[in-house]
Amino acid sequence: MQAFWRTGSQLIKGLAHWTGPRYHPGTSGELLLHPFQRSSWTPLWTTSAPFCQSLYLKDYGFPNPSWRQEMVEQFEKFTALSKDGMWRKMPNRMQFLDLMPEWLKGGFEERKHSNSRYFLRCVDAEGLGFEFVLFFNASEKRMVALFQPGSYLEGPTGFVHGGALAAILDTTFGGCALYSMGKILTANLNINYKSSAHPAGFKDFSSGTHPFRVI
Repeated sequence: MQAFWRTGSQLIKGLAHWTGPRYHPGTSGELLLHPFQRSSWTPLWTTSAPFCQSLYLKDYGFPNPSWRQEMVEQFEKFTALSKDGMWRKMPNRMQFLDLMPEWLKGGFEERKHSNSRYFLRCVDAEGLGFEFVLFFNASEKRMVALFQPGSYLEGPTGFVHGGALAAILDTTFGGCALYSMGKILTANLNINYKSSAHPAGFKDFSSGTHPFRVI
């Protein structure tokens, strides 16, 4: 598999130019991963829709009853590795903008719609869609994804749809590039599948910032 990216500035016109401080791996700077802690945050929901508010504020990247034991064990492993700061769990929310660190949001906020969803969060029920969590290592510029596909991601009977696998792979690769290099969009993604995947199975993926192959 090979994945290539172009910077967002090459592909999106009209985005605001960010002139503020940037995070650089290996420095004392920190990724601001909790956008709802911003002092200037304005709620997108009214008190008449508490369910929607809790739905969009929730971080879905934690174990739930649908997770297989192997996925829970890997989650606990990387959570333990995160204690020294080398690894960091990425937020897993309903909208893509809420997954981004503050220093990358310039030019995107005005495009946000309150009723939109990040594609991988298209299924509400636990265990039926994309069950996943990402961990990022800034010093190694490496992203690890723990992924359990649900039965709503089926293609041919008994197998996960190739598009669903491509989506989680693109999220892993793109997320690594995003946190390592800044605003990006996937320009080209070529996948040669070497084996099949089954619903409710467990997969783990690792990515770096250079073209690579997964077998």
